[in-house]
Order: sequence, then C-alpha cells, then structure tokens
Amino acid sequence: MQSFIIVRSVFFLSVFLTLISQVPQVLEMQISVYLQSSWLVTLVLLIVNRSIFIGEAVTFIALLFIFLIIYALLMQIVSGNDYFESAHIGNIAKSLLIFIIAYNSAPYFTDTDFAKWLGRIGLIGGTILAISIYWASFATEFDVKDITYAYKAKNSASQILLSCQIFVLLLFQSKVKVTRLFKVVFLLFTLYLILMLKSRATILGLIFVIILTYRYTSNKIIKKLTLVFTLISGSIVLFFEDIRNILIENILFGGRDINDLNEVSSGRVEFLYEFPELFSENIWFGRGYYFIDSFPLSILLGFGAIGSLFIFIFLLLPILFLRKRLRFYNPLHLVFLLLVVTYYFNGLFEEQSPFGPGSKNFLLWLILGYLFRVCQRRPRLAEI
Repeated sequence: MQSFIIVRSVFFLSVFLTLISQVPQVLEMQISVYLQSSWLVTLVLLIVNRSIFIGEAVTFIALLFIFLIIYALLMQIVSGNDYFESAHIGNIAKSLLIFIIAYNSAPYFTDTDFAKWLGRIGLIGGTILAISIYWASFATEFDVKDITYAYKAKNSASQILLSCQIFVLLLFQSKVKVTRLFKVVFLLFTLYLILMLKSRATILGLIFVIILTYRYTSNKIIKKLTLVFTLISGSIVLFFEDIRNILIENILFGGRDINDLNEVSSGRVEFLYEFPELFSENIWFGRGYYFIDSFPLSILLGFGAIGSLFIFIFLLLPILFLRKRLRFYNPLHLVFLLLVVTYYFNGLFEEQSPFGPGSKNFLLWLILGYLFRVCQRRPRLAEI
C-alpha cells in the first residue's frame, strides 16, 4: 500500500515539476532538465514494483522509433549528411518515455482520480507559469502594437497555457465559490496572456477548443458558458473597432504589412515555395537536417519519404487505436481530443510540435499513454 501511494505521488509530482520547468526564471537558471528528470524516478519506482508491462502495440511503437534511429544512422554514414542535428529524434525519445511511463502508471489510478489531480495540477502549475510569464514580460513596459514579441518562447508558453486551460475547464471541479471564482479568473487571465504572446497557431487552436468543447461536452454549464463567451467575444470584436483592429492587425498579423503574405506568415510562405524543389532533390531518403517551420515538411525534407513513414505511423497508430474506444462525454477523453487537435494543428506551423520542443507537448503523450492502457481494459491496482 505504501509503494502504491509513493508511485502515485511521484507521478503527479513529475507532472507538476515538468509544468513549472517552463517558468522563465527556471529556464534562465538552466535547471529545467533537473525538474524534468523526476520522470526517471517514476520509471525506477515502476520497475522496482514490477509494474512494467509492454504490450504488442506499445512494442510496435517502440520498434518504429528503433528503426528510425537505425535508418538515420545508415543514411548519415552513406550520405554524409547530418540526420541527428535536428531535435526530432530527441523529442520523439522524450515523448515515447512519457508515453510508456503513463501507460504503465495507469493501473494505479481510477479515471476520476486521474482527471481530478490533472485538473488541480493544471490550475496550480498553470497559475505559477502564467504569473511568471506576466512578471517577466508584461509587468513593465509593453506595447501590444510593437512588432517584436515580448516573450521569445511564446509558442511553447502559449501552447502549454492552452493545455492548462483545457485541463482546468474540463477536469477541475469544485463546489466552493471562491475556488470556482479563481477558476474563472485563471481562464480569463491565461486567455489574455495567450493573446498578448501573439502565437497565432495557438490562438487559432483556441477556436477549435471552443467549437469542439461546445459540440462534445456533456456538462451543460460548460456548454452554456462556452456559448456565452463566444457571443460576448464576437459582439465585442464586431462592435468595438479599436479592439477589432488590435486583435487583427497587432495580434493575428503581428503588426506586419497585411499586403505581404510572406511577412505576415513570418516567412512560412517562402518555405512553402521552396519545399517542392528541395524535396524533389532527395524524395526517398531525405537530405538530413534542414530548418523549415512546419513539422510534416521538416520531417519529409530531413528523413525523406521512407524515414518519415516511421514517424507518421508513430503519430497515427495510437489515435487509430483509440478512435473507436473514446467517448467524448467523458471529460478525460474530450481533453485528449482537444490536445490532439491543437498540438497537431500547431505542428503545421511549428517545426517540432507535436513532439517538442522540450517538454512543450508532454501533456499530450501523458494522456495518450494513460488512455492507451485504460482502453485495453486491463485490471487496475486502484480498483483492487
């Protein structure tokens, strides 16, 4: 019983520490890797308690990663190009580790327990992260009309804040009025930060969150609040020209020339024009690392059609497995849907998502690993 409690506690502590490892002050002190290393403690505890189980499906996913490494080594030796310079393989390794740990930790929880604690951690950890970002970048001089970004790691920060919003909105429940008020304040404050960070992929992802939450949630209060928020926000944008101009020109377009699509997209249009020619130079085996700010295009250029196949199967297989097993009236299942949509969409405009950079996407692989195990209907220690 004592080991059971320890594993649960260390698991949730690892989630919290990984979340706050993205706090600006922690990143500046260069200690985030030490906080994230807490997952290794969780893994050791699972091994000591003989709780490691690797089914056929997980084995296949792990083999895909091993084949990818072998492929990259062979291509690097044969071509002389650097297939390991990019962060992709390291990011996939971290995501796979989180996936396997969550997969093997799942029997220690019930769905209710797991969702409740993730909601709490999302609220506490998200609050710490939000306040630290605000203090570091927005508390002093800040002009929303400035073309420069107030916070350099805006894409990672905004996506993590959006994930915390999803956790708090759907998983955190309280009957205490003060706590419920704090929940609303948190959602509004993090929304403000996401807008001020000007990460357009995350802002567009927020639209998907609103639509899908309204469509699938079984919680009538959340459904009504989502509708009210949409109507109020739409009315403000529609009837207040100053706010509309700030939202469109300064946040979505980043203060750039609206007539220059390449400038508005931060050079991504130029990448799209370059891609066909670059890809045609080595369609099958890739050219090694080449920066392009889109995950699927970066993978195709770097690893070619053959190497990319391992990664795309890695991404699609768990989702295909869970597709017919998810019930979106279950808040945890809906959270997973929202994370998949927002992170995969984010990957269209960012080089490393949905595997990285760093711990940006760990919550997605955490939920995926847990559900992957739960949906296999193996007995849980928490229910014994």
